[in-house]
Amino acid sequence: MKSQMKKRLSVDVLSFDNACRLWENHIPSMEKSYYVQVIRLSLVSLTIRRLILGLLLIAHGWVHVIFQFEFINTDTGEHIGWNGTSWLLTNVLDDQIVLLIGRIFWGAAMVLFILAGIAVLMKHRNWRYMAVSAAAVSLSSFILFWNGLVPYPLLYVLGPTVAVGILIALPILRWPPDSWIFKTKGE
Repeated sequence: MKSQMKKRLSVDVLSFDNACRLWENHIPSMEKSYYVQVIRLSLVSLTIRRLILGLLLIAHGWVHVIFQFEFINTDTGEHIGWNGTSWLLTNVLDDQIVLLIGRIFWGAAMVLFILAGIAVLMKHRNWRYMAVSAAAVSLSSFILFWNGLVPYPLLYVLGPTVAVGILIALPILRWPPDSWIFKTKGE
């Protein structure tokens, strides 16, 4: 009976009221309030986890915008971000081509991270592939254009650290599990 009820009651934010109505006949009245509170807390927790993960991925994607455009520190007059050079490509290719390649790499990382965040928020099951692709492109960008990061490359060490963390956590450790983000234990 319980397993049948669990299958029938896939509870998510939109069907919470319907689930409570269906449970009225199956749960004694003293236990109803407890179950309703547990469901409500798990839905809130689930929504908050998904919201935090999605917004973090989107925010990390938007950080890549500093490598796309020229930002100047108003206090010091120094350029901030990427100056358009590469330790590997600058002496081999024309400066405009290096700039184009860099903008494509940085832009792809930005767009992929933002899409991964949106996918998490929209409960799309392939968000993990987008985030791993974004991290791989971002890490490749950092490797190719490290010496062009100004004013000091070490200021940007968090970027490759996050990319490596994503590349380890998502495909290798499979963390966070999709069940932690998308569904409750009862589904």
